[in-house]
Amino acid sequence: MTGFDPQRDELLGQSCLSYQVQFALPAEVRRALAEFSRQLQQVAPSGLWVMPAESLHVTCCSLVSPRDDVCDKDRYWRSVRSQAEAAVKRVALEVPAFQLRFRTIRVTGRAIIVLADDEPSVTHARSVFSQLAPPLGARQSQVYDTIHVTLCRYADPIGMRRDLPEAVARLRLDLRADIDTLALVRETAYPSLRNEMLMPASLARIGAAG
Repeated sequence: MTGFDPQRDELLGQSCLSYQVQFALPAEVRRALAEFSRQLQQVAPSGLWVMPAESLHVTCCSLVSPRDDVCDKDRYWRSVRSQAEAAVKRVALEVPAFQLRFRTIRVTGRAIIVLADDEPSVTHARSVFSQLAPPLGARQSQVYDTIHVTLCRYADPIGMRRDLPEAVARLRLDLRADIDTLALVRETAYPSLRNEMLMPASLARIGAAG
């Protein structure tokens, strides 16, 4: 038995304001992940909050966090939007379309996520944003050191089975996702329940006809 201590995310389902850069997942991959989420619900029939399939994505970086309430976010965003858009354009030029392979399931204190194998293209894209998009005030832009999709959060931690990590460890997943789209979005309902598209970008396909 682990020391699993699930926590409810107080932002869950709430209005928020953040600016995110996300890699879009193909529809068939989102459907497959939604089906896997149904397996998770069978393992934990109560207490889980399941991410809607249409909201599933991989975060490249968070330029303004939904948790950051120390400044005027819109004013800050107006001051850095041109740099963020320049970073999107640079990633589109420098990072070709790539494939992610998801095969690791992790239960954390706040969520159940699926992790992809390391991918240099994601590392490069994140590096571009860290160079071109300045941090919010004195804080660093939210750093992501994994490539993952969040599938479920905890709506009722009290009712959650405490052996959930062991139960989920028995499940298997091996899913490949072709990534060819990057999106700069304004998030107004957490987590990505309501996004406004600010700037989409297509990643070049290697070998595509010019």
